[in-house]
Amino acid sequence: MANIQDIAELTLLLRNGEFEALVGTAESLHVEAKGEPYKLSNSDWYKQELAKDVSALANASGGIILIGFRTRKNISTSIEEIESCRPYDASLFDTEQYRDVLQHWVHPPIHSIAIDFYRSPTDPSKGVAAIVVPASVSADKPYIVVRAVAPDGKVFGTMIGYFERVLDKIPTASVATLRSQLKDGMRFAEFSERLASVEVMLAERLPYASGITRPTTRIAERVVEAENAVGRVGQPNFVLAAESTSDSGFPQLFESRDAPVVSLLEQPPVLRRDGFAIKAPRPSSIVKGELRRSVMQGYEIIDLWKDGALIAIGPGDYDLLCWARQPKAGVGLPIRNFVLAEVTLNFVRLASEVFKQAEPRPRDIRFFVRLENMTVDGVPCTLSSDRDNLRFPRAGEKKVAPDASAITAELTARFETMDVGHVVYGLLAQIYAFFGFNHIDIPYVDEEQPKSITPKSMFIDIGN
Repeated sequence: MANIQDIAELTLLLRNGEFEALVGTAESLHVEAKGEPYKLSNSDWYKQELAKDVSALANASGGIILIGFRTRKNISTSIEEIESCRPYDASLFDTEQYRDVLQHWVHPPIHSIAIDFYRSPTDPSKGVAAIVVPASVSADKPYIVVRAVAPDGKVFGTMIGYFERVLDKIPTASVATLRSQLKDGMRFAEFSERLASVEVMLAERLPYASGITRPTTRIAERVVEAENAVGRVGQPNFVLAAESTSDSGFPQLFESRDAPVVSLLEQPPVLRRDGFAIKAPRPSSIVKGELRRSVMQGYEIIDLWKDGALIAIGPGDYDLLCWARQPKAGVGLPIRNFVLAEVTLNFVRLASEVFKQAEPRPRDIRFFVRLENMTVDGVPCTLSSDRDNLRFPRAGEKKVAPDASAITAELTARFETMDVGHVVYGLLAQIYAFFGFNHIDIPYVDEEQPKSITPKSMFIDIGN
C-alpha cells in the first residue's frame, strides 16, 4: 500500500477513477480523509466542521480533504491511514452547497478552492469527492471561522474560531494563545504604520528595494489561474510576474492585435532568436474581458491583465529550466543557471517595454520570481555557481535546495529609472542566497556598480 502525499498525484488518481490506489495513504499536515460527506443539510454543527477543516488547511499552507475514504489508526505510528474506499450516492454531494457554506462561514473567503466529485468507473451513480486548498491561499491567512455552534445547536455570529492543522490533527488554540496573538496584532498595527513610511523613504532613495514586499493576493490568485489554464498544476514551474504598484492599466489591450502592447505580448523581445525565454505562440485571445492570453497548452503561458499585471509561466524541468540535462535516478532537478538568468532577463525586458504602454505609467513595478514543485520523487533541486554556457565555462560549487516546494524572489523598482540588468541581479541574488551561495559566487555578473546581469556579462551576442 502506498502512502501518497503529493496533492497533484492524489488528484490525478481520483480523476482516473483509481480510488483503491489511495489505500495506505496517511493523514498528515496536508491530507485529511473523511468516511462520508459532511451532512450540511442536517445541522449547523456539520457546517462548522467543514469550515474548521478547510480553514485549518488554509492556515497551514494548503492541502486536500478526501471524502469517501474510511481510515483506521496505525498502531505503530498512531496516525490515521486510509483503510478502504467508500463511494456514496452522487446525490449526497452538492458542490455549490459546499461553496456556499465556506463563503459564509470562513473569512476572508477562499476563492481558489477546488471542490470536485469523481464518479466511480464501475458505478457512475456513486463516487468520492475532494476539496483541494492550494498552498497559495496562505498568503491571505489567518482564516477565521466566523460562527460558533453551541452544544444546544444555537449559532452565535459574534463568536469566532481559529484553527490550524498540525501534522494530522487540528489542535485547539487556548484562550491565552489567542489573546496574546490579538494583543501582538494591535501593537503591530501601530508599528506597521511607521514601517510603511520607512518603506516609502527607501523606495525614494534606492533604485530598487528587495525583501520589503510580499506577493499580492491578486498576483497569487492569477498565477493559480494561469497554471490551471496551461495545464501545469502541481508540476515543476518557472513563474515570473510583474505588476504596477499604482493604479495603472492597458486601455489598448482589447483594441486590436495591431496595438503595440498586443504585439509585445505575441512577439516578446528576446536576446536571441533561439534563446531561452517564455514566449507562448500567437495569436493571443481575450479572456472574460479581463486579460489577453497567449498559451501553448501543457508548456507555457503569458497573461497580460488590463489592470496592470503581467504573468509568465514555463516548465521548471527538462523542457526549459533544466534544458539538455539528463534525468538521473535519485537526483533532483539540475537547474541550468544560464537558462535561469536568460529567461529572467528576457522577462524583465518584456515587462519594461510592456509597462511603457500603460496609462498612466506606473510609479513602481513589483517583480516576482518563483520556482515551485522543484522535486523528483521528493528529492529537491540543485543549483550551481558554475558558468554553464559552453563557450565560457567556469568551475563552481553545486548546492541542494533546503526546500524546493517554493523558491521565491521579490523586488520593487522605480519604473522611470529602472535598470533591467540591475533588477535581474537583485532577483537572482535572492534565489542564490536561498541555496546558500554568497552574492560573490553568482555567475554572469557585471561587477561594476551597481551590479547587473546583462547580455554582455552573459556573453550573449544580441541578434544571433
